[in-house]
Amino acid sequence: MQQKVSGDFDHMVLLYKNSETLINKITEYILNGFAKGEPAILVLKSTHKLLLEQQLKLNGYDLNVLNSTKRLFIFDADETMQKILVNGKPDTENFKELISSLFSQFQSRPDNIRVYGEMVAVLWSQGHKRAALELEKLWNDFGNDFKFDLFCAYSHTDLDDTDFVTVLGDIDRCHSRVVTPQTQLG
Repeated sequence: MQQKVSGDFDHMVLLYKNSETLINKITEYILNGFAKGEPAILVLKSTHKLLLEQQLKLNGYDLNVLNSTKRLFIFDADETMQKILVNGKPDTENFKELISSLFSQFQSRPDNIRVYGEMVAVLWSQGHKRAALELEKLWNDFGNDFKFDLFCAYSHTDLDDTDFVTVLGDIDRCHSRVVTPQTQLG
């Protein structure tokens, strides 16, 4: 079993029931980061990418400007995940290389980077629960070396498991905190 995350690294998880709730929380998370001068890296499912782009536009943000000023980078979760998997499992070296390259997008090192990722949710929804938890651990290990906050989410529909309490315990141990739709993401 993995140890509960501690220290300065904030690894949050949201258990959500609908995409609207999820998109609202991701938007809140990155906009609050922008207000603090923190850029964001998002690794999203394609459906969530379109919804988030619409939400950012509704909030007055031009995605081309965000990208050209290196405040926001958006990547596809499925494509990104395939770059780190070896025989269906996350590979430590592939992960470090890929995530380091994502972080290198920033010309100067910001005080903090906000990351939202759905690769673990994709693995989990495909029934690869052990691989998802291994990927959570890799993120946590990476959090010891770089200053960033990580936000991820699992759909309630993907957690429909016969041993729900054990599943929630496994997910909880990988994160520093569980957030709800009501939690303020400062």
